[in-house]
Amino acid sequence: MHSSQTQRHGHEERFEQPVLAAQLLGQSREEVIFDGILAVLSDSAKVLRRPHETFGRRTVMKYVLFVATDPAGESTDENPGAWVEKWSDSGVRIEGMPLKPVTETRTVRVRGDRVLVTDGPFAETTEWIAGYDLVEAADLDEAIEVAASHPMAIGGRVEIRPVEPLDLGRDTENVPHEGDAPASRFLGILRTDPSAPSFTPDPASVAEWVREGLASGRYLGGEHLRPVQDATLVRRRRGQLLITDGAYADVPEWVTGIVFIDGEWEEAIDYLSRCPMARSGIAELREFWTDLS
Repeated sequence: MHSSQTQRHGHEERFEQPVLAAQLLGQSREEVIFDGILAVLSDSAKVLRRPHETFGRRTVMKYVLFVATDPAGESTDENPGAWVEKWSDSGVRIEGMPLKPVTETRTVRVRGDRVLVTDGPFAETTEWIAGYDLVEAADLDEAIEVAASHPMAIGGRVEIRPVEPLDLGRDTENVPHEGDAPASRFLGILRTDPSAPSFTPDPASVAEWVREGLASGRYLGGEHLRPVQDATLVRRRRGQLLITDGAYADVPEWVTGIVFIDGEWEEAIDYLSRCPMARSGIAELREFWTDLS
């Protein structure tokens, strides 16, 4: 599927940050970027609200698409609703939702007996996750086709990460839900932390945490992801499709999984603080943008 206008590299290119004319209207660069992204992602989420359909499709693999900001993104008038409708109707896109601004993030770390909760993201980066989509594709080539056709491949960047199923035993399955959006209020983003003490979570303790969350209504599901070495980044710039190896941001704290958490802020933070992965990693709590009026 890669044409002569497709460029694939084993590293991430850098682009000069464009001058945003909207700054003359009194908006900061971050506000302008977020307003544009929300317009794209909220339009996408408004298109479909129906139970998942069953399609007679070939063997597929799950991928999480992290839709991220990029200061070098270009303006586009492509219709996000058309993208959602196309890939949802074909049975490829399962669900997806935008997230509230990264400035509203709460970050949780557990180090020894201490629970460390901070306001803001794990690090100050110019690229941050603005939303996600979960898709089922035949292979990476099809996942690239899906990501490349997303309007945010022009306005931002899209990371493709394969899902690695994790069997935690009975009574740990994701909670089924109707419609295009997850039923939870929050998305927990689990990350590595190279500076943390080494700790390998026991699968049994992870299963216990999941069952506890299912019983209390805090945990509604999650996806365990393949390592960042298997990540693929997709962008479209000046009419060219750019495909590179790696994550949406060049940081050592890469995403290892996502979990859907419900409840009030303090309840969600308390539950996330008991996540075994928070003992040697970073857990970010992001709120979904559900008011799409």
